Order: sequence, then structure tokens, then C-alpha cells
Amino acid sequence: MALTGCGMLVVFTDIAAADESEFNRWYDREHVAERVGLDGFHSARRFAAAQARRKYLALYETEGLGVFGSPNYQKALANQTAWSRDVMGRMQNFHRLVGAVTLSDGIGRCGAVAAVLMKPPGAKRARLRETLKAETLPGLVARDGLLAAHLVEADPNLSGPAVPAAGRPPAPAGSGEWLFLAEATSLGPLAEVGPSIEEALGKNGLPTDGYEIGTYTLMWDLPRAELDRSTAQG
Repeated sequence: MALTGCGMLVVFTDIAAADESEFNRWYDREHVAERVGLDGFHSARRFAAAQARRKYLALYETEGLGVFGSPNYQKALANQTAWSRDVMGRMQNFHRLVGAVTLSDGIGRCGAVAAVLMKPPGAKRARLRETLKAETLPGLVARDGLLAAHLVEADPNLSGPAVPAAGRPPAPAGSGEWLFLAEATSLGPLAEVGPSIEEALGKNGLPTDGYEIGTYTLMWDLPRAELDRSTAQG
């Protein structure tokens, strides 16, 4: 299993060009390390879009969903730094989901990913999950250059903006979204992901265009172990 935990926080966002340098500096110098330093967080990765609706993607891997209800995490949300409040208030097209990793196949953590958002109806979920598990994931990771694939199922009570920005209403709870994540050594192999998802949807009587896909390349990766070493040495 390539992932380091059973829970995941996923953040997609845009930022105005005038705010982009500050946004990246905040992420790189404060926010990622701050989150990875919380109990139960295992790692974080940042990506920039190759071709996607939103320019930036962040993935935070955790021990499980219980981390997000813990007093430690809730305290961090309630006590954002002034820098965090400022930058978060300037984010655009913000989309956040928190979910459990329910399927995973393959090995390794790659520099290119395809992030697929979909919202299958409840009655179809079990069959679609089984198709993804039995056919889609193993079929993809058997292709050259495509090393791992995962399914994250959002928790409706945890997803949506953790701290809504001023002037931005909170997203409705109960989104019911799934994130399908495929990892590859380069962008080329990710061209297979969309057709594979369409095939799985079609086999389960779902619209074959019922998903949103973006491709991203890795900016940087911070494992908890490296943060702990850095803190000890400092």
C-alpha cells in the first residue's frame, strides 16, 4: 500500500495571481508543517495542475478519520494563525473533502497524479466500489508507469470548509463525493485513467461523463518522520 494512513484530507484551490507568491510561501513555510505536526497526521503532498479545473491540490494522509474529530485537530482549526486567516480568506474555488481510504492497490508514491471526483448515487455505490476494486485498480496499476491507485470516500460530516472564509458560505454537508487517485511516474500514463473510470461507470449503469478529472505534478512531499527529525535537530 503506497499511502501512509487510512484517512485523508484533500484540498483543491485556486489563488489570484497577485496573491500566489504569498500563498505558496504560507503553504511551504507554515501550513504543511503545522498540519503534519499534529497527532495522527502521517504526511502531506502538494501538487500543481498540469490540466485541471483548480490549480493546486494538497493531500494530507492521516491515521484515520478519528484524527479530524480529535481535540488536537479541533484546537488547531479554532486557533489559526493570522497568516493562515489572511491567506485562507483569499483562496478561490476552494473545495475540501475528508474521507476514508477504502481501496488501494500498487506501490510507491509518484510525481504525477490524476485526481477524479465523482458522486455515485447510494444505490450504486457497493457495485461500483466492487468494480473499481476487482477491475479498475488492478488494471491501471498493471500498466507501465502507473504504479498505484486509491479510492477515498468522503465523510459528509467532516467535508466542506473547516473554517469558512468571510463572505464565502460553507459548502452543504453530505456531499457524498468519492476521490479516485491514480499515481504515475509521468503524466503520459494518466491518459488511461479517464477511460477506465468511464468503463467502470458504464458497467454499473451510471453516466460515463459523471466525473471530474484533473492531472497534477508534485511540488513537494513532507513525511512526518522527516519533520520529526528536523525538529529534533533544530
